[in-house]
Amino acid sequence: MDAEEARRVKEEKELEIQRLRELQERAADRQGEIDALRAKRAFEEGERKARRDEKEKAEIARVNSKNLDFARRKQFVEKEVMMAQ
Repeated sequence: MDAEEARRVKEEKELEIQRLRELQERAADRQGEIDALRAKRAFEEGERKARRDEKEKAEIARVNSKNLDFARRKQFVEKEVMMAQ
């Protein structure tokens, strides 16, 4: 093998190594994009869950307030009836 052939083989190997590095970089970039998308979706799901929980708590508080108001009115009416008797 002469010097010219050795140089050509070396250049081909370097090109192949460069091609493989680029493939690895693209794969790593793609995996990074996938990971970022998963993180975004997980964050958004967490936000939706937090809003649902907050809405449920508000509804429970509203129902409890309504029940308490009803009980107070009932107690007031019962007291008025007792006073009238």
